[in-house]
Amino acid sequence: PPPTAAAPTAAALNIQSLQSGRTRVTPTNTAWQEELWGYYDTLGEFFISVTWRAYMISRVRLRAGKLKPGSDEPEILDEGPAAELVNSFAGGTVGQVPLMRKLSVLLDVPAEGWLVGETRNGRDTWTMMSSDEIQRKGQNEFQIIDENSSESNIYWRSLEQNSMITRIWRPSDRYNYKARSPAFSARSAMRELELVNRHIVAQYLSRLASAGVILFPDEI
Repeated sequence: PPPTAAAPTAAALNIQSLQSGRTRVTPTNTAWQEELWGYYDTLGEFFISVTWRAYMISRVRLRAGKLKPGSDEPEILDEGPAAELVNSFAGGTVGQVPLMRKLSVLLDVPAEGWLVGETRNGRDTWTMMSSDEIQRKGQNEFQIIDENSSESNIYWRSLEQNSMITRIWRPSDRYNYKARSPAFSARSAMRELELVNRHIVAQYLSRLASAGVILFPDEI
């Protein structure tokens, strides 16, 4: 039979409980996470594979379930408080689709993301954010990039103290607290592919220049 894709699994930690004491969880990117974000932006092969999986995950519909002793599958609940909470989470299916899509991208590229829940204008909102979109200020304050920001004008706003901030990550098999992306081991192959692409572009530019298509000033 053809191999099946591994189920998306992750660990989660509510960092609100860690705001007191000496232990701190600070959103940040390591060198390899920055490298993979770069390949996600520049290598079409990597981008397509990640986004294809993300769109598949976005089709998952969240349902409440009750575990039954002796059964491998949970019993789906269509009524009751649990069902109502799941159905209303992130505004229902309309809000859950982009949430699941971005969660998939974050687990496949940097292998971690931040689920932020807050109450704004009388309604609960849930957002998946990368480590670049959330920052810690001091001991108990967190800030996120406001959705009204633009590329030329980034506005950081503080979260209320009752906001829920949860780190979700794909644990490393060696160290559970570390995030480890499935693309981590493919970095050498992606580096080689990027160098090959640069080499091809350089050859094209060189041939165009030698053919007299590109003109250079005499000073050069």
